[in-house]
Amino acid sequence: MSDLTPGRNEPCPCGSGRKFKRCCGAIRAKEASPALLRPRAVPREIPTIVNNDGDLLVQTRSLYEVADPVSLLVEVESWRPKPQIERERGPDRRLEALEAHYQRKPRAGRAAGERVLVARLEWRRGEHLIVETNSSERDLEIREKLALLPPSDIRFLRTEGNSMYELLSQPVSEEELRRAGEEQEEFSRRPEVSAKLSEIMRDYSRRWCDEVIPALGNRRPRTLVKTEAGRAKVLALLEDFERTPAPPGPGGMDCALIRRELGLPPGR
Repeated sequence: MSDLTPGRNEPCPCGSGRKFKRCCGAIRAKEASPALLRPRAVPREIPTIVNNDGDLLVQTRSLYEVADPVSLLVEVESWRPKPQIERERGPDRRLEALEAHYQRKPRAGRAAGERVLVARLEWRRGEHLIVETNSSERDLEIREKLALLPPSDIRFLRTEGNSMYELLSQPVSEEELRRAGEEQEEFSRRPEVSAKLSEIMRDYSRRWCDEVIPALGNRRPRTLVKTEAGRAKVLALLEDFERTPAPPGPGGMDCALIRRELGLPPGR
């Protein structure tokens, strides 16, 4: 083949009888095309998931061997803020089990001031103490508290941890989904849970009246209802909420409360 590149419409020097652009010229053009122009898979960026303290979210489960459960109970009762503790005693009044929920204010500056669950502790006679948290930092926080007990009363064994990325990547079977749904439904039927959810949604509904709502053009409902046009917009949005089927049990917005707060007529 000649070193000189023929014209695109000239016969290919390879002797094929075809035009250069449809023979060796096409191969050269393909080889010369920059690789950056070819489609390439772009890795998806995974967001960082943190808890209320700003720590990377990692579900931890630490195990402890407990020799003196009464000493453990006394220590946990001394924590401040005081944890919520449920005790189970046998016929002889001996401690058989305990479950504690330790809460405190979040440490992240941007977090809300309400208390957050830091750790859940569960112990039953004949079994290990289990401490569950959602970050390595919180796990260490509880470990430091338990380290105040004498080594003869409690002994740390190990910590198991999974990041949210690992947990979300695990396949979930239909049976697990069904069981989780039943547990969630049973949990939400508890009177104390139902009452707390209703209280939370009432507070949220009141705050909604003074929030900037994108669906209302980034305006506050309480400000909008001062004009007829704004009042009509807020009513239309509330009617849309009311037409949307609510999930079973408590937990939805209290549109009746919002109407009373804003001086709007009752819904149909």
